[in-house]
Amino acid sequence: MLDKDVTRLSEPYPPATPLDGPPLLRLADPLGLDLKKSAQLGDEIFGDLDVTTYGIGWWKTYSDLNSQTRILLSDYLLTCARAIPDNLVEARIELLELDHAVEDFRNWMNRGVDGHNRSTVEPPISPYEELSNRRARTHLAGTLRAWGSALDCVAGCIIGVTGIPADLVKADMRTAQESLRKYSPGNQLLEQLQTSLAKAETDAGPTGWRDWLLGMRNTVVHRGRRTVTWSGNLGAKEVLDFALRLPIAPDRTEVDAIILSGGVIAATFEAPAAEMLNELSKTVGTYVNEACGLLRDLWSTRRADPGLLSQSPNQWKQPKGLITMPSFRGFPRLTPQASLVTSYGASPEEDRRMRAAALGIDGNDIKPNPRIWS
Repeated sequence: MLDKDVTRLSEPYPPATPLDGPPLLRLADPLGLDLKKSAQLGDEIFGDLDVTTYGIGWWKTYSDLNSQTRILLSDYLLTCARAIPDNLVEARIELLELDHAVEDFRNWMNRGVDGHNRSTVEPPISPYEELSNRRARTHLAGTLRAWGSALDCVAGCIIGVTGIPADLVKADMRTAQESLRKYSPGNQLLEQLQTSLAKAETDAGPTGWRDWLLGMRNTVVHRGRRTVTWSGNLGAKEVLDFALRLPIAPDRTEVDAIILSGGVIAATFEAPAAEMLNELSKTVGTYVNEACGLLRDLWSTRRADPGLLSQSPNQWKQPKGLITMPSFRGFPRLTPQASLVTSYGASPEEDRRMRAAALGIDGNDIKPNPRIWS
């Protein structure tokens, strides 16, 4: 992080800050994030875990959900909800580290400014300096990954909270929206949710922001990397307005985008990446906050009257054929741990999650309850 960010974040918490409360909510204000509704969604789902009937307690009313499927769906839905604010915090951390990397790269480029509006790229003087450009690319990818993961986890919550028959584990925004569109006609609750989610996306930012963001995430995570474009104006002794430029069409390959746009500059946004990413942070945060609020309200409505919507067992895709463990069992040459675990420590939430999943302490391990998992 930049020194100014380290200084700001090193200030002690105000005396009134509840240090025994959720850490993410303590961090939210210093990081400029609103995590209340996403945290509340997770709290609502967690509060419904039942350590006696297992899984979401009121889901027991759905006769076509066997206990094992109910447990597996319940626990994964909770982890989706909990991962939403986690990912927003991770994106903010990546942005802070990106600012630092860009500043270090700019300092390297400054060494080539000759004072006559000319600049050359000087050889790096250290591995740290040479890593600055790669650090910037790494933290840009990390920011986009975290935002994309937050949206995918919202998608999982859309599927889990509505109960629609779509794969919960492999949910993403496209499949969640297509499934909601498919199953909402004729159901007032689902129709209202679909309309409200669409409005939340429209209100959060300019048209197409979500598709562009997920396209950028897919590019840095799944595709061949795009060239990182930098821009800056030369001053007397330094490069001024030094900034990354982001591609306008991330779903296109690099050469394809340049050809269609008519040049490298035309294929990138004019606004500096730092400003673009700052606006995206607000947009993603606004949408996620509103979506989580809508899902929290629907969850409460369903809890009060479980018959309003059913919970499809098709949300959990059981593997076909014999279920086996992965063949990779680590590296044989590594030395085994000297002693076995003799105690198990967990937060109150983790402990309740395990018990609600019919897992319990057995000697020095956590094992499945054979009455449920035989």
